[in-house]
Amino acid sequence: MEPRRMRVKTDLAARLRSHWHGQLSLWLVFFYCPLLILIPSGLAIIVGIVGSAILTQPSPNAGRWLVGTTLAATDALAVWWCWGTIQTSFRMLSMNRLISAAPVFALGFCATLLVISEVLPESYTSTRELVVEFQKERQEQKKVEPSWEKKPWTVTAQPELKRLIATGDIGWGSAKVLERVLSAHPDLTLLEIDSLGGLVHEENLIVDIVRNHKMDTLVLNKCASACTGVFLAGERRYVGPIARMGFHQSGFRGRERDTKWSIPEYESAILYRAKGVSEDFMREALNTSYFSLWKPDVLDVKLSGFATNWWSDRPTKYQ
Repeated sequence: MEPRRMRVKTDLAARLRSHWHGQLSLWLVFFYCPLLILIPSGLAIIVGIVGSAILTQPSPNAGRWLVGTTLAATDALAVWWCWGTIQTSFRMLSMNRLISAAPVFALGFCATLLVISEVLPESYTSTRELVVEFQKERQEQKKVEPSWEKKPWTVTAQPELKRLIATGDIGWGSAKVLERVLSAHPDLTLLEIDSLGGLVHEENLIVDIVRNHKMDTLVLNKCASACTGVFLAGERRYVGPIARMGFHQSGFRGRERDTKWSIPEYESAILYRAKGVSEDFMREALNTSYFSLWKPDVLDVKLSGFATNWWSDRPTKYQ
């Protein structure tokens, strides 16, 4: 059984090489070789479509790369057949079989033109779109998935400015860092935040700290994702004229690409309503996909009630 299997593999490899060099008969060129293209290509397309549909849910990029690989394999087989057919016509011409060589060459030449003008450009365009989409998603993930796994944010006390300043991603231990600095400076009740977000668990712990100490919050630069929940916990919520905020649903890598609410969204909705945020603003913020980011204008942030005061209207106790 084993020798037969080896012989089949050897025969197939030999015929693949023989066609490339134009050494096969016309029957093999026009019947056997197309089968070698159609059967694997058909299976590859089916696997690509089905596999892409399955893999797109847990891993969109895996599905895209499967489709790209299928396209590349099909193109390679098409080029192999075209080149072998033209080589066959040259061999027949060298044997003075002009009548047979002419239609074989014409067919191989037309197929080559079709591959060059239609198949390859279409595959190139599709592959380029896949790569662009992949790169776009990677960039979006970097924006909405900061490296909070590495370290907590940094909290510094600024007595001369009458506030605490928290910068960086909300990683493990961020709540403890805030609590430690706040215990050393209990008189500082304004928390300025500059963060792209992070862990929902740490966000909830920080929200409790801000509430228990009846702190005010301030954003002068950027505040996105989990950071917005911390900002909303403030008694009075100040924003500067160039403040930038970003909203999206909670999530994790590999979650389904939908906008269904999970428990954090329902909890956030309760907080939004308790803080008097407009219903339209709340729904826009909480219905934005985890894989995207809604960036409202700072004026809309203020008019919606998400922010209560402009920083220019702060009381005299804040510098």
